[in-house]
Amino acid sequence: MLEHGDSPEALLAYEAKLHDDMSELVLRNRQAGPFGMLGIVDERCGGVFENIEDVMPRQEIEQFMARYKAAAGFAIETLNRAPRTIAPGARVRAGG
Repeated sequence: MLEHGDSPEALLAYEAKLHDDMSELVLRNRQAGPFGMLGIVDERCGGVFENIEDVMPRQEIEQFMARYKAAAGFAIETLNRAPRTIAPGARVRAGG
């Protein structure tokens, strides 16, 4: 949007650059993220529980989510070291 403004060209550029990565992340979320973890819990207890830690111990939850966060690029250290996506002070042009 910074390069193309709020225009159809901006959406096409987004699709060309990020669509595949975002689609992969969505699919990964379904398998390995919080939904994946809940799938494991459902397999273990049929989805009936009072406390999730009775079904999946806290350490296992933390390990599962750490693997997911690292794979999805949500590791705090990785994000903090990454270059800025948008330059400070950048503005979107209205109307392309």
